[in-house]
Amino acid sequence: MKGVWKGLVVGGLTGAGVGMLLDLLALGSRQATALGDKAVEMAPVAADHLKAAVAAGSARVEAAEIPDHLVEAAHHLRDSELTGQAKDVVLRAVKKGRTLVEDSRSS
Repeated sequence: MKGVWKGLVVGGLTGAGVGMLLDLLALGSRQATALGDKAVEMAPVAADHLKAAVAAGSARVEAAEIPDHLVEAAHHLRDSELTGQAKDVVLRAVKKGRTLVEDSRSS
Protein backbone atom coordinates (compact mmCIF):
# COMPACT_ATOMS: atom_id res chain seq x y z
CA MET A 1 0.00 0.00 0.00
CA LYS A 2 2.91 2.36 0.61
CA GLY A 3 3.76 2.26 -3.10
CA VAL A 4 0.20 3.16 -4.04
CA TRP A 5 0.23 6.30 -1.89
CA LYS A 6 3.57 7.34 -3.32
CA GLY A 7 2.24 6.79 -6.82
CA LEU A 8 -0.86 8.84 -6.08
CA VAL A 9 1.20 11.76 -4.68
CA VAL A 10 3.73 11.72 -7.52
CA GLY A 11 0.99 11.34 -10.11
CA GLY A 12 -1.04 14.16 -8.57
CA LEU A 13 1.94 16.51 -8.47
CA THR A 14 2.94 15.61 -12.01
CA GLY A 15 -0.61 16.10 -13.25
CA ALA A 16 -0.88 19.45 -11.47
CA GLY A 17 2.44 20.57 -12.98
CA VAL A 18 1.40 19.58 -16.50
CA GLY A 19 -1.99 21.24 -16.04
CA MET A 20 -0.33 24.46 -14.86
CA LEU A 21 2.02 24.41 -17.86
CA LEU A 22 -0.90 23.96 -20.25
CA ASP A 23 -2.79 26.82 -18.60
CA LEU A 24 0.25 29.10 -18.90
CA LEU A 25 0.67 28.21 -22.57
CA ALA A 26 -3.00 28.94 -23.25
CA LEU A 27 -2.76 32.28 -21.44
CA GLY A 28 0.38 33.21 -23.41
CA SER A 29 -1.36 32.28 -26.65
CA ARG A 30 -4.36 34.46 -25.83
CA GLN A 31 -2.13 37.40 -24.92
CA ALA A 32 -0.07 37.00 -28.09
CA THR A 33 -3.25 36.94 -30.16
CA ALA A 34 -4.52 40.09 -28.43
CA LEU A 35 -1.18 41.80 -29.00
CA GLY A 36 -1.25 40.83 -32.69
CA ASP A 37 -4.78 42.18 -33.04
CA LYS A 38 -3.72 45.45 -31.40
CA ALA A 39 -0.74 45.72 -33.75
CA VAL A 40 -2.98 45.22 -36.78
CA GLU A 41 -5.37 47.83 -35.41
CA MET A 42 -2.57 50.38 -34.82
CA ALA A 43 -0.66 49.76 -38.08
CA PRO A 44 -2.51 52.41 -40.15
CA VAL A 45 -1.94 55.03 -37.44
CA ALA A 46 1.76 54.14 -37.24
CA ALA A 47 2.03 54.30 -41.03
CA ASP A 48 0.46 57.78 -41.06
CA HIS A 49 2.91 58.97 -38.41
CA LEU A 50 5.79 57.53 -40.39
CA LYS A 51 4.62 59.19 -43.62
CA ALA A 52 4.32 62.54 -41.82
CA ALA A 53 7.81 62.19 -40.34
CA VAL A 54 9.32 61.32 -43.73
CA ALA A 55 7.53 64.24 -45.38
CA ALA A 56 8.76 66.64 -42.67
CA GLY A 57 12.31 65.33 -43.01
CA SER A 58 12.15 65.64 -46.78
CA ALA A 59 10.91 69.23 -46.51
CA ARG A 60 13.80 70.07 -44.19
CA VAL A 61 16.32 68.63 -46.64
CA GLU A 62 14.81 70.60 -49.51
CA ALA A 63 14.73 73.83 -47.49
CA ALA A 64 18.25 73.51 -46.13
CA GLU A 65 21.25 74.95 -47.89
CA ILE A 66 23.15 71.72 -47.67
CA PRO A 67 25.26 72.12 -50.82
CA ASP A 68 26.84 75.29 -49.41
CA HIS A 69 27.62 73.48 -46.19
CA LEU A 70 29.07 70.58 -48.14
CA VAL A 71 31.34 72.93 -50.10
CA GLU A 72 32.53 74.51 -46.84
CA ALA A 73 33.16 71.08 -45.37
CA ALA A 74 35.11 70.01 -48.44
CA HIS A 75 37.30 73.14 -48.28
CA HIS A 76 37.86 72.65 -44.58
CA LEU A 77 38.69 69.01 -45.18
CA ARG A 78 41.17 69.91 -47.90
CA ASP A 79 42.99 72.13 -45.40
CA SER A 80 42.74 69.66 -42.51
CA GLU A 81 45.34 67.20 -41.34
CA LEU A 82 43.47 64.10 -42.48
CA THR A 83 45.55 62.02 -44.85
CA GLY A 84 45.24 59.00 -47.06
CA GLN A 85 42.19 56.81 -46.88
CA ALA A 86 40.40 58.84 -44.20
CA LYS A 87 40.43 61.93 -46.40
CA ASP A 88 39.28 59.92 -49.44
CA VAL A 89 36.39 58.40 -47.52
CA VAL A 90 35.21 61.75 -46.24
CA LEU A 91 35.53 63.39 -49.67
CA ARG A 92 33.49 60.57 -51.25
CA ALA A 93 30.84 60.99 -48.56
CA VAL A 94 30.68 64.74 -49.24
CA LYS A 95 30.32 64.14 -52.98
CA LYS A 96 27.63 61.51 -52.41
CA GLY A 97 25.76 63.84 -50.07
CA ARG A 98 25.91 66.65 -52.61
CA THR A 99 24.61 64.33 -55.34
CA LEU A 100 21.75 63.09 -53.17
CA VAL A 101 20.69 66.63 -52.28
CA GLU A 102 20.84 67.79 -55.89
CA ASP A 103 18.82 64.75 -56.98
CA SER A 104 16.19 65.35 -54.29
CA ARG A 105 15.85 68.99 -55.32
CA SER A 106 15.50 68.15 -59.00
CA SER A 107 12.74 65.58 -58.46
